[in-house]
Amino acid sequence: MGTNVSPRKQPELFGLTFREPEAAALLSFQERYSIPLDQQIVCPGMGRNVCASTVFGPDNVMNIVTAESDCQALQAAGYRSTRGLFADYYPKAEADLLVSIDGDGEPTPSALWRAVRVGGLAVVNNLTDWAVGISRVPHMQLVSAFLPDIRHPDAYWADGPNLADSVRNITPSAHHHRDILTGLELERSLVLGARAGLTNHIEELRALRDLEYLEPDPEMQLRHGSFYDALFIFRREA
Repeated sequence: MGTNVSPRKQPELFGLTFREPEAAALLSFQERYSIPLDQQIVCPGMGRNVCASTVFGPDNVMNIVTAESDCQALQAAGYRSTRGLFADYYPKAEADLLVSIDGDGEPTPSALWRAVRVGGLAVVNNLTDWAVGISRVPHMQLVSAFLPDIRHPDAYWADGPNLADSVRNITPSAHHHRDILTGLELERSLVLGARAGLTNHIEELRALRDLEYLEPDPEMQLRHGSFYDALFIFRREA
């Protein structure tokens, strides 16, 4: 008599379809700026979010992830990945494009200059302060933004003269959210109390955002300059 063995559940991946906001926004970026689909792309700190591979193809994307389980899940599904911190990443060649949405780690100047060629672009949001981090790196110039939020039905591209001064002065998003969380301790405990596996501040921010506790008010975002779920496009000038 045979033994019934349940099939092993495959780890969940994200950004697989254009119905997901990260993939849809990245496709909008690719189409608006006619980015060739054969660009070499590096994706630091995005875990199991494969939206860049959905747009540009998995053969053109290298995912840098910090968790061994994420690295194994990506490789098992046919995605190129390596485990480690972006700060410790030493590629054989510079990439044309960096994509990091909700990225962990930090965009240190030396890591950015190793990873992205002169003239190359970085596409990031600011939930985890990647946009504000890159804005402080020499030779990284903000050239465009998808505002106010990739989930907003009326999101629009701002570039050139339409890139407002308030957007050019991006503020630390995570610090602003910590202030919000301090004032919402009861709601925070109720929302997150039943959610297992929230091991760090980034995951808490994602959970609160997904439950619309941090739904952005465009006017508020303009005043604070954080735009945590906008996309920011930077170009390496030198």
